[in-house]
Amino acid sequence: AFLELKDINWESKDFKVYSNKGTTIATKFKHLALNQYGGFSLTDGQADFYICDTAMVFDKMNFITSDSRLNMDLAFHYDSWGQLGDFVDSVNIVADIRPTDICMQDVAAFAPALRQMKETFHLKSGRFEGPVSDFKLIGLQAGWGHDTHINGDFAFQNITHFQKAHITANIDSSYINVPELAAFTLPNGKTIPVNKTLAQIG
Repeated sequence: AFLELKDINWESKDFKVYSNKGTTIATKFKHLALNQYGGFSLTDGQADFYICDTAMVFDKMNFITSDSRLNMDLAFHYDSWGQLGDFVDSVNIVADIRPTDICMQDVAAFAPALRQMKETFHLKSGRFEGPVSDFKLIGLQAGWGHDTHINGDFAFQNITHFQKAHITANIDSSYINVPELAAFTLPNGKTIPVNKTLAQIG
């Protein structure tokens, strides 16, 4: 399962356990480090955390990996513990994003179909809603490379099955550096087929 963890090292305060229609565990992580069997490795993290039968929540989250810096309020919603074993399709994710650098290699630990993607995205703000396989990005301000940036609303369907993937975009503003676009890696490991002449103009 994608949320199977190991080598967990943590320091927290205000640890509490509630029993009301199920058990809720809450704490404030001052330091959290762990490894995930898919290859994700958290080197340091802080968050206000709670977990119960239907949700796992990291408020005021600030996580650091070797390639990513994650600053957001993050929640995983599920109907039962068993759905965590079908993370890509069954766990609904809600994230309110603050300035964040996210490397796709970290994402691929939870969605192996994206493992060929190497880019790091620079996110200024936005909201993520949905499971990994079918999600929306609302009010996103994002960029990659040195110059490319894009602002708008996006919907991604079947993103983990690239041949069936469907992307809908409502773009408010953007600036595309054509050579950076030409070098962008798709989930199938290929790059975007930008015309060579257009790349020279860019």
